[in-house]
Amino acid sequence: LFASAPLYMPASLSSAWAQRQDNPRLKTAITQAENFKREGKFKEAAEAYRRAMSLEPNPQILFDIALMYQQGKEERLALKYFKRFIDEIPSDARVSDAVVYVQRLEEALKDQYEELVVTSQPFERKAWATRLVPVKTSRMVFCASGGRCS
Repeated sequence: LFASAPLYMPASLSSAWAQRQDNPRLKTAITQAENFKREGKFKEAAEAYRRAMSLEPNPQILFDIALMYQQGKEERLALKYFKRFIDEIPSDARVSDAVVYVQRLEEALKDQYEELVVTSQPFERKAWATRLVPVKTSRMVFCASGGRCS
């Protein structure tokens, strides 16, 4: 899906950030994230980065979280974190890459949605028509899983 997009290995940024902190729990979370990433356990790495963020907020780590979710095939979560990254630090050098990821993820996810027409009144049968005609309609988009999409 993302073969031509650059693959960042955020260990250096995360490690440098963790080393500047005096919080041993933060250092442990970053170390765990890096270990999970090396082992190919990308979802677990993303969760460890999220724990680090909860201990010491740093919006630059949002890119790392998004990338780990993307590598772990959690496209919706990856999309969410790439968008947060872009919104929170639009001047970061990685924003152009994040925009590419967002575009590709949105394209990949669009097939997982379907459009439904919902009426507020029951169908009426007209004497001259053989088909049902909606009296009043509104359009809503729902996720394929049944929940309402935004």
